[in-house]
Amino acid sequence: MLESGYNILDMKRCFNGKVINEELKNEPVLIGFSGGPDSVALLHTLQTSGFNQIHLVHIDHGWREESQREAVQIKEMARRQNLSVHIFRLEPPKKGNLENWCRNERIRHFKQVYDEIGAKALFLGHQLDDYAETVLKRVFEGAYFPHINSPKFESVQWGMTICRPLLGMKKEEILALGLEFFDDPTNRDPKYLRARMRLELIPILEEHFGKGVRGNLVRLGIKMGELDHYLSRRVERWNGLVKQGKICTIFDFSHEEGLEPVEVEHFFKNQLNVALSHVEWTNLVRWVVDRSGGKELISCEIKLFFHRGVVVVVKKGDLSWSRSDRVSGGWVNSYGESVDEGAVSGDWKAALLGEVVVWLGDGDYEVRPRTGRVREGVPAFAKEMLPAVWQAEEQVIDFLNIR
Repeated sequence: MLESGYNILDMKRCFNGKVINEELKNEPVLIGFSGGPDSVALLHTLQTSGFNQIHLVHIDHGWREESQREAVQIKEMARRQNLSVHIFRLEPPKKGNLENWCRNERIRHFKQVYDEIGAKALFLGHQLDDYAETVLKRVFEGAYFPHINSPKFESVQWGMTICRPLLGMKKEEILALGLEFFDDPTNRDPKYLRARMRLELIPILEEHFGKGVRGNLVRLGIKMGELDHYLSRRVERWNGLVKQGKICTIFDFSHEEGLEPVEVEHFFKNQLNVALSHVEWTNLVRWVVDRSGGKELISCEIKLFFHRGVVVVVKKGDLSWSRSDRVSGGWVNSYGESVDEGAVSGDWKAALLGEVVVWLGDGDYEVRPRTGRVREGVPAFAKEMLPAVWQAEEQVIDFLNIR
C-alpha cells in the first residue's frame, strides 16, 4: 500500500491508463533502455507479458568512463536474448543546460529508431517516484496545471505513442524484484537537478511535512489531470468557433455570452500551443472576455489580433500582402487565387479566410497590395493582410469593401 493511500491497482485506475496494451504484443515496440533498475524491470515486464518484437534503444550519455563498457554489456545481453538493440553515444556540450540537451537528444534518437522500424509504441521506465518529482518540479516552475499531471501511462508525444507501465510502482517495489541492473552514480550526483530533488529537497520536505509528501504530490498530479479532462470536455462546445484559412485562423467569440476566464484560457492553450508569458495569457483571456478591440500580442511564432471578441491568429511570415500576381478573368477569391465559383459576398472575417469570391470579366488584372480606406467595422489590422485586384492603375476590387 502506498503512503498516499493508493495501492498499485488504484494508481493504475486513477491515472486512467492501460498498463500493458495487449494489442501491441505482436507489434514492434521500443524500450528506452539504460540498464538501470527501472528499464530492466520494464524489459522483464514486457517479456513476461508476451511481447515478441522488442527493440532496445540505449543512449550512452558519455558522462562516465564506465558507460562505454556498459553499452558493450547491453549489446551482449541483447544478443543472448535475441533482442534488437540500437546504441547511440552522445557528445555533451561543455556549456548550457546539460540535462535538457541530453533529454532532447534522447528524444531525437528514439524518434529516429521509432520511424525506421515502424514501431507502434515507445516504452519508458518512469515510476511513481519520478512522477512525484515531476509534479513538484512543475509546481515550482509555474507550469500550467495540465502539465503538472505528467508523465502519463499512455500519451502521444513527438509523433510517438509512449507507454509507461511502471508508473504505478514505487522505486522500492521495483528494487524488490531482485533483478540485476547497472548502478548509475549520476543519479546521486548533486550537480544534476533531479538528483538534488531526490536526495536533498524531497527529504527536507518529508522532514517538515511528513513521509506522505510523495503521495500528496501524486494525488495533486492526478487531480490536475481530472481537472484538465473536465475543462477539455467543457470547451469542446467552442470548436465550431474556429475557422482555418490559408493565411490565418479565426476564433469568433463575438456572439458568446457568459464567458468564464478559466475556460477561455484552457481553450486557447489547447488550440494555440505556443509559448506566452503569464502576463500575455492573462491579457489574451481578458481581451476575449471583455471583447476588446485594437489589441495585439506578438510571440516568436505568431501574431494575435483582437477585435470585439474575435481573435485572428497569423503566422509571422504571412502577416502582410507583399507579392504581385497576374490573373486573367474568371472567379478569384480574396487571396487573389483563381477558383471555382463561390460565395460573392461576406464580411471581413470571410475575406480573411479566403471565402469571398468575385467574377472578373475578360482582361488582364494584377493582384497586389490594396490602398484606401475600409468600410466601418473592419479592423485596422485587416488592411495589410489582403490584396486588391487592379486593372492598369485602377483598383477595381477591394475585398475588404465588398458587401
